[in-house]
Amino acid sequence: MGHLLGAVTPDKLSNQIGVVQNEKRQGDNKPFGLVSYKQTELLFAPGHPYGHSTIGSMADLSAASLQDVKQWFKDHYGPNNAVLVLAGDIDAATARPLVQKYFGDIARGPATTTIAAPVPTLSKRLKVVLKDHVPVTRLYRTWVVPGLNDKDSVPLSMGAAVLGGLASSRLDNALVRDEQLAVRVTASLESYAEVGQFEVTVDVKPGADPDAVGRRLDAIIDEYISRGPTAAELERVVVGNVLDTVNGLQTVGGKAATLAEGELYSRDPNHFARDMRAMAAATPAGVRTALAKWLKRPVLALSVVPGEREPYVEASAPVIRKAADPSAPEKIVKRGALPPVTGLSELAFPSVSRITLSNGIGVFYARRTNVPLTQMALSIDAGFAADPKAKLGLAALTTAMLKEGRPACRRGTLRSGRSSSERRSGLGRMLTGPRPAWARCRRASSRRWLCSPMSSSGPRLRHVNSSACAPSNLPASQARGVIPGNGRSGACAGALRPRISLRFSSHGIRDGGDGQVADQGRPGPVPFAVAAARQGEIVHRQRHAAKHAYPAARANAGHVATSGNERDQAARLGRDGNVAHPPRRSQGSPQSQIIGAQLLAVDPKAEILSLDVASDVVGGSFLSRINMDLRETRGWSYGVRAGIGRREHAVVYQVSAPVQADRTGESLAALLSDYRDFLGAKGATAAELERTVNDNVKSLPGSFETTASVLGRCSQMTFTRAPMTITSNCRRSTMR
Repeated sequence: MGHLLGAVTPDKLSNQIGVVQNEKRQGDNKPFGLVSYKQTELLFAPGHPYGHSTIGSMADLSAASLQDVKQWFKDHYGPNNAVLVLAGDIDAATARPLVQKYFGDIARGPATTTIAAPVPTLSKRLKVVLKDHVPVTRLYRTWVVPGLNDKDSVPLSMGAAVLGGLASSRLDNALVRDEQLAVRVTASLESYAEVGQFEVTVDVKPGADPDAVGRRLDAIIDEYISRGPTAAELERVVVGNVLDTVNGLQTVGGKAATLAEGELYSRDPNHFARDMRAMAAATPAGVRTALAKWLKRPVLALSVVPGEREPYVEASAPVIRKAADPSAPEKIVKRGALPPVTGLSELAFPSVSRITLSNGIGVFYARRTNVPLTQMALSIDAGFAADPKAKLGLAALTTAMLKEGRPACRRGTLRSGRSSSERRSGLGRMLTGPRPAWARCRRASSRRWLCSPMSSSGPRLRHVNSSACAPSNLPASQARGVIPGNGRSGACAGALRPRISLRFSSHGIRDGGDGQVADQGRPGPVPFAVAAARQGEIVHRQRHAAKHAYPAARANAGHVATSGNERDQAARLGRDGNVAHPPRRSQGSPQSQIIGAQLLAVDPKAEILSLDVASDVVGGSFLSRINMDLRETRGWSYGVRAGIGRREHAVVYQVSAPVQADRTGESLAALLSDYRDFLGAKGATAAELERTVNDNVKSLPGSFETTASVLGRCSQMTFTRAPMTITSNCRRSTMR
């Protein structure tokens, strides 16, 4: 804030223009990535404060001058237009003199004023059709509504959740479960300071008539506006909001961000608490009134259909600004020495207790009292690596069936997927998903409702909702997991990753294990023929999984150690058996996705911390070799990452590099050169090792602030079969 401008040079600006343009390409390249531009264009008049995208156009970015950037900084980045939050183990008496010492010399900036941003209303219903490389048609219904400080903001957000945000929402029940016209639905309110956008989306089921689905969608919305939500539905929204809020406030960073946002946008750091009270007090009548007030206005009805995109508007050739800036050179104001980092806290873990049930299930429990939240994970030795070759995706499908209800324990009645989802969202959240070797069910709940989730998980595993597994219902259920993300560079590259690393060429299995296979005839994966999975096979697999359950409550362990053989360890990253695959083309894509993967000759249950450190140096952080080269030096990517992934029986090294399309070959050559240097004469330097070790060690005390992070470490240890012990002297062992 006080010392940046003197360090901003023409060369640095040119580089960052390229970086931001690659950020824009990365977002635009996604399926439906151009929708928001069209929505902004149609919903807001030219000149409206919200009438342009935040990132701007390629032309805007290319035209930015050093003077533009400096003047914007001077106008808006003064201390009188900023909010500083200190969260953690500090009090006001200690904080105030420190803030004065390190920030007090920064001069005030110009006074700022609030810009008028009225809520626009369309004069009539607008119907627009866009084409994109997507496998299904998506319908949008969008209204501009008031911002987050308006009294209708909370009722509108609750109304959106009931319509299409809950696990068993109005749209999900009608269009996905009952009528099977859609594979995915959403409804949400995105709130900004002055305005918001109420948006509904429906992904039309292949074979259904999009126009007919659109008419049905409009009829459901009209009926919902007329009748409003029920008290029970609003209570489920409140429960979900409580869980989300508690989750967000577990970390020091989460507390700081929540307080800062409240002060910045609402002049009230406790704005989140005010919203929670408003939700608790909301009534069906109040929500219905807000919905009628704002959603009976003309709507933007936009559809995205499969087809060829319009030609992408690329950036002009980059201009390296060597000429002197017309403004006076900025004086570099040297700042004082940074405060020393002292008193590094030891890593604190909850104690972990273990019992074994009579049926052989091992249970680990770690008690934490910092927030009223309990999380549970059930790890099952039945991941997608065990899929039959002819029925890829069976593990994902079986796990998904856990959401579809179970026979009730009494009177032989069936608890449907709808009622099961309603009960689940009224108690907590359950997320399911297969991993290569494990299927995992996760549930979060406030302690107030802990007993119900615990008691309901067992019957759900023992008993299958057979009707939900019937062949007629399987395609719609599985289609929910096949989110329209295929056809662009990332999805196409992802389809090849396991072939490269695990050499499953005959399998053609995708890394996600979601039942998609790579089809040589088109640029991307195609859905797994889920109808080939018989009802009995799914029921049998689920019962088999229940017998191999290995649940984990919460525990954690971890430290980083280095030794003198980082280069030898890192040599495994590039040794033997490299498999090359020809590039797959995604027509019109502004970005390429470079994926590299290799199966390492490493025992996944062995200690590989030295290899982890070497991996971090070359590709595991913002300051890594490959990211600094392709992003900060060359400006060809928004971010490049590489790292090690552990499976139960394998260790895989993977590189992911999204780069601008016209620099694909040069980027690949640069990556290969970086790795040759690292594995050759330019291995990890002392400075890189020190930085990496310090980053890993000094971040450890904050690594397990949340129950989810502790739970994740415990679950990880179940599949590695590592002992549930924690090394307390992590700093000393790491620095050896």
